[in-house]
Amino acid sequence: MNKRLIILLAAFLVVVLIALMSWYAKPDQENNFKVKRFLESTFSKILVSDSLKLRFNNRLLENRLSEFEYLVKKEKYELLRVQSSRYSTTAGISVQLVKSSLSKNLSQSTLELFEKHREILSYLIENFPAHAYKDMSWGQLKDAQNYLDIYISQLENPQK
Repeated sequence: MNKRLIILLAAFLVVVLIALMSWYAKPDQENNFKVKRFLESTFSKILVSDSLKLRFNNRLLENRLSEFEYLVKKEKYELLRVQSSRYSTTAGISVQLVKSSLSKNLSQSTLELFEKHREILSYLIENFPAHAYKDMSWGQLKDAQNYLDIYISQLENPQK
């Protein structure tokens, strides 16, 4: 093999390794998390059908919820504002994809996902550590829950 091919192959392997490592990054792992967000954004643009985009987006929403749980568990309350925005935006994209697909099955599965998430967010809010109430961090969870209420309403009443 020539030297150039070996260098290209090594560079490719490094990029793949970084991508794999960052796919499981948490919001408090700043550089890895930026790579993860870039990969998510790139991958979502590659998908062509609305149903594939919706499935991918709903999977991202599951990741966003687990990131909320992680941040609360690790007491990284300063990151909840950005996480709330990220979560609500992802949920809103799911609603737009459901509306553009006009599929009852996709609408129902997304509605069920939102209702499950609403329960988990309620649990996180109800069990938010008392010592962290002073900075109103719990309000970021409530904001995400309020957006879910709006999105659930839009899916239940699509004519509005």
